[in-house]
Amino acid sequence: VEALERAPSVQVDIEGNVTLRGSSNFTVFVNGKPSVLQGSDALEQIPASAIKHIELITNPSVKYDPDGLAGIINVVLKDDADLGINGQTNLMAGMNNKYRADLRLNWNLPGVKLFISGDYNNSRFDGEGKSREERYLFGDTSTYNTDLNGKHQRKSWSARTGAEFSVNNHLTMSVEGGLGSFSFERNNKGNIFRSIDNEEIYTQSRGIAGRNRDFYSANYNAKYIFDSPMHKLDFLAYYSNSDGASEDKQSEFFTDKNWTIEPENQSSGINSDDKSKNNNTRFQLDYSLPINEKSKFESGLQARLENSNENFDFFMLDTVSGEMEFNDFFSNEMDFKQNIYAAYATYSSELIGFGLQLGLRAEYTDRKMSFQESVNEYIVDRFDWFPSLHLSRKLGDNTSVMASYSKRIYRPGSWELDPFPMYRDAYNIRVGNPDLEPEYTNSYELSFQKYFGDFNVSIEGYYRNTNNK
Repeated sequence: VEALERAPSVQVDIEGNVTLRGSSNFTVFVNGKPSVLQGSDALEQIPASAIKHIELITNPSVKYDPDGLAGIINVVLKDDADLGINGQTNLMAGMNNKYRADLRLNWNLPGVKLFISGDYNNSRFDGEGKSREERYLFGDTSTYNTDLNGKHQRKSWSARTGAEFSVNNHLTMSVEGGLGSFSFERNNKGNIFRSIDNEEIYTQSRGIAGRNRDFYSANYNAKYIFDSPMHKLDFLAYYSNSDGASEDKQSEFFTDKNWTIEPENQSSGINSDDKSKNNNTRFQLDYSLPINEKSKFESGLQARLENSNENFDFFMLDTVSGEMEFNDFFSNEMDFKQNIYAAYATYSSELIGFGLQLGLRAEYTDRKMSFQESVNEYIVDRFDWFPSLHLSRKLGDNTSVMASYSKRIYRPGSWELDPFPMYRDAYNIRVGNPDLEPEYTNSYELSFQKYFGDFNVSIEGYYRNTNNK
C-alpha cells in the first residue's frame, strides 16, 4: 500500500484504503496469480521491501480475467538470482501505535531456488467527526446532531514459502504456499441530540465492530519452452481457502444533558455475528506461438470454481428483561456456488506501422444460491463474450501513442444477492436482490508517452460506460 501511494492513477487514503482510478473494484494478482484476499486487504499483506515492481493493467487483454471495473494491480515480487543465501529484514515503528516487520530469505542453488518470507503489521488509527441529519415525516421535522469519536485497529501476519526447479532446458516447475491472518476492530462512541416535536432527547450510542479472517493458498506452476523462448506452454493449478467472522454490537442509552449514562436506561441494542467460509480452485492452461518476428498467437483455457457459505445470526435487546435474544427473522444461512469456464484467443502483429492485438474471450457461468430458510434456489446459466483491441504507434524514437478497448464485468457477490433482511442498526436494514444481473463495462483508453533521456511524460485519458448498474 505504501509503494502504491507513488503510482499514477492510484489513490491511498490515510487508513490505507486503495482505489484505482477512483474505484475500489479492482483485481489483485501476485506474480500473475490471483490473491486469496481482495482489494486493500490483499495489498496490506505484502511488504514494500519484497516488491520488484507493480503493474497497473487498467485495460487488460482477454488473456486476463474480465472481472474488476478498474482493472488489475499485479504485484511482482523480487527474485534474487545470485547463488547462495541472501535475505532482508525490515522493522518499522510509527506514532500512535503503528508497528510493522518483515523478513525474506532466498537460497539459490544450481537448478533450484528456495524462498521463505513473513510479515507482521499492527496499526491503530484514531478519529473524530460530526454529523447532522434532518428527518421529515408527515409534516414533522426531527433533527439529529451527533458527535463521534473512536478508533480502529488493523492487525495482520502472513508467511509464504516456495521452490522453483529447472528440470531441463525446456521444463521449469514451481510450487508455492502461504498462510496468514488479519483482523480489524472499530470502537465508536457518539453523543446524539434529537429535537422531535420540540422535545429534546439526549442519547449516547456505543458501537464495537470487528472482523477477522484466516487464509491459506497453494499453487503449482509448470512452464515448457519449445524451440524458442516465445513458443511456450504454461499450466497453473491454484487453491485458496479463507475462514472468517465479523461481529457488530450497537447499543444506545438515554442520558441527561451532560451525556451521563444510567445503565438501566438502555433504549436499544443489537448484536450480529456473520461467519463465512470460502474456497477457490483455479486451473489454467496458456499457449503462446510466434508466427514470425512481428506476429504472435496466444490461446488458453481456464476453470474457476468457487464455493462459499455464510451464516448470519442476529440478537436484539429485550427492553423488559434486559437480555439479548436471538431473532429468527433476521438470521439466515446461505450456500453460494459459482463455476466459471473460459477460453480465449489473441493475435498480435504489426500492420501499416501500427502495433495491433485482437482478442476474444468466451465465458460460461454456472451459479447456484440456496438458503436455509427458503425452498427457492437461484440459478444462473449463461454465456458471455469479451472482446479486446489494443493499438500502438511510435512517432519517432522517443514518442508513442496507444489506444485500447476492453469489455469488463462485475458479478454481484453473495452479499449483494442475499434476499433476506439484514438488520444493521436501529435505523437501517439492508436487503439484497437475487435477480441482479452482472454489470458490463465498455472501457476505452488513449495515452501519449514521450521520453527525454531518463525522464518521461505520459498523458492518459479513459472513458468507461457501465450498463446494469
